[in-house]
Amino acid sequence: MSTSKIVLADGTEIVMPGGAALGYMMARYDSREAMLADWEKLTPENLKTVQIKTDDTVTGNYSDLVLESETSTVADDGSVSTVYKIREKTELELLRERLAAVEGDMSGLNRALEGGN
Repeated sequence: MSTSKIVLADGTEIVMPGGAALGYMMARYDSREAMLADWEKLTPENLKTVQIKTDDTVTGNYSDLVLESETSTVADDGSVSTVYKIREKTELELLRERLAAVEGDMSGLNRALEGGN
């Protein structure tokens, strides 16, 4: 059986023994703590550039992703099965980010022009 991984922007690798595809990524953990450590890595910064590898071969390169949801099931032995639903940002989300960046740049420019910092 092949093993897939998602490689985040900071180099973190999350193993997906059941395979990985955007929209459905299943991971298995020995404990809640191990699951939470990976979940906390799924930040907007780490989802800016992502690779999916299957048996160490890159099968997908993605950018501007967002964690849509996470669902976990805890077994009697304390192990955790988690499904991450990750998707590409919509054009509207990307436009909003660009607009916010431009507004921030303009705010800084206005302060500089007014003699502020």
